[in-house]
Amino acid sequence: MGGEGVHVRSALLVLAVAMGVEVLQVQGMDEIAFCGKGPSPLCCVGHQDNCSVALTEDICFCDSACEDNFDCCPDYGPVCLGEESLSVEVRSTSVKCDVCTHSASGLICAENHCINDQSLINELRRRKNQLGWTASFYDKYKAEDVDEGLRQLTGTMGPTRIVLERVEVKKPSSSIYIPAEYDFRKSFKERLTSVKDQGWCGASWVFSTLSVAQDRLAMVSDGRYRVSFSAQDVLSCGNLGPNGCLGGHLDRAWHYLRMTGALPEICNAYESGSTRKLPICRTRTGTGCQAHYKSGPVYRVPGKVQDIQREIIANGPVQAVMTVHPDFFLYKTGVYSHSELGSPHSAAHSVKLLGWGEDLVNGKMVKYWLAENSWGRAWGEGGYFKILRGKGECGIESYVFAAKPVCHRVAHGLDMECT
Repeated sequence: MGGEGVHVRSALLVLAVAMGVEVLQVQGMDEIAFCGKGPSPLCCVGHQDNCSVALTEDICFCDSACEDNFDCCPDYGPVCLGEESLSVEVRSTSVKCDVCTHSASGLICAENHCINDQSLINELRRRKNQLGWTASFYDKYKAEDVDEGLRQLTGTMGPTRIVLERVEVKKPSSSIYIPAEYDFRKSFKERLTSVKDQGWCGASWVFSTLSVAQDRLAMVSDGRYRVSFSAQDVLSCGNLGPNGCLGGHLDRAWHYLRMTGALPEICNAYESGSTRKLPICRTRTGTGCQAHYKSGPVYRVPGKVQDIQREIIANGPVQAVMTVHPDFFLYKTGVYSHSELGSPHSAAHSVKLLGWGEDLVNGKMVKYWLAENSWGRAWGEGGYFKILRGKGECGIESYVFAAKPVCHRVAHGLDMECT
């Protein structure tokens, strides 16, 4: 096989090897027209969404970024790099999503769809004025399957009837004034920890619980306890269920905080997001790792918008359960509402509500909730998103929970009262 070093760079072969395709044969063949199907070659520098070609139900790319993303068109090497064309005979494939390879019998394509479904992104962008939000391609999701994302980027199991019956419902005082806009970050900017990234582990049930708990602790302690809690400690040391990175129940996370308490992040750093599994429980014993930060019993906030708003003003952010649809992975900015496009599959997820406001959409003011996700700062509006308020969008107001921190002797023997 002449020029083997160049051949290895060919997108088709790289794709086959990287995605687990068993390659039996590589040989010269007539050029397949993708990047070279037009009057002039479609070859671009860097990542460009429009530098693409329809490939069965998805697309392939003719930009220079495709070699890193493993989504090059089959003729990218010959057309854009001047390489000799290749034919790859495929015995079996274990591709993740929306990838086609060329065999003696024709194109073989995976049927499962990618999170970065370019046709879906394009349609969402076309409708952005109508929808009120903008979609984006995310490098972190490249070659990842939608269903895998729904399993491991979410992870909240819906509250059972028994749990809902046992959890006390607390309605905040009706005398609390509700402004048209509120952002907990502006009032307590110096007391907040950064947005977390659960990665590829279905642990939103833990991340949202800890995020609410640590914000409320910072609020009532007037910033004296600005602590980032360890999600890994809860996941690996809590013995809260057999599901590992495939999800868990909110009430179990809150129960752990009440009975055992959370440790600082430094005592058990998070790793499940990259390994996609739970390591054994191993906690440092150094300074600060002896103190456990506890919360009181979890309670449910009534689903009326005004009750949720008053609770946030009075006691801090709350935890909300929502339904995640595939288009939500692609959210970049604006006021999200489900487009009803893409895969019909969905999953339960939990996030932190910390404010509200209004935005102008299609000439009218639209009310929204301000929420923090657990997908890192590169997603959405710096890790945050806005979602339609008061319309039951994705069930965001159906299940709202919170707990008050237990502040006495939480660290280094310092006592204080919680209001």
